[in-house]
Amino acid sequence: MKYITILFLMMSLTGCSQEKLQEYKSEKGGFAFSYNDLWEKQLMNGHTVFLTKGDKEDKTNFRNNLNVIVQDLSQNPMSLEDYHNLTLQQMQQALGKNTVTSDKGVTIGGVNAKELFYTIPKDISKGNFLDLKLKQAYLIKNNKAYLITYTAKTKDFEKYLQSANTFFETFKLLN
Repeated sequence: MKYITILFLMMSLTGCSQEKLQEYKSEKGGFAFSYNDLWEKQLMNGHTVFLTKGDKEDKTNFRNNLNVIVQDLSQNPMSLEDYHNLTLQQMQQALGKNTVTSDKGVTIGGVNAKELFYTIPKDISKGNFLDLKLKQAYLIKNNKAYLITYTAKTKDFEKYLQSANTFFETFKLLN
């Protein structure tokens, strides 16, 4: 009887730890990644975004999300380090202060990248109606910058971070 109970417990834990992943490919953007069933794909303003399922939309209608933006740098080519410095400068200008809590070099899909964690504090005078926390990684290849961003209400950030990390860990360039 002990053996059956232990076997059942092991099978239950194994089943819980496996995620059913789906792959998303953007032929136009030239990238792919995997995501689990906590996220739903939606088209917004011509861009595909992934929103957390089950989020209760509040009066702000904000939902935690993941997205990838591809920027063409062919008119103004730059290194990853130059792009990183420009990003930090623009954040400082937009937010009026440095809200970066982590800044490091990483590898995404075999390509050197930068990873930032930062906050956007609620400041109605700047149009920020919510306290937000973001994880953003970016890489440059063939004069294109690929920005992968997870944005969540600060109170929800940790709740979805492990699931969001799947996007970052499985991101790959197709060309």
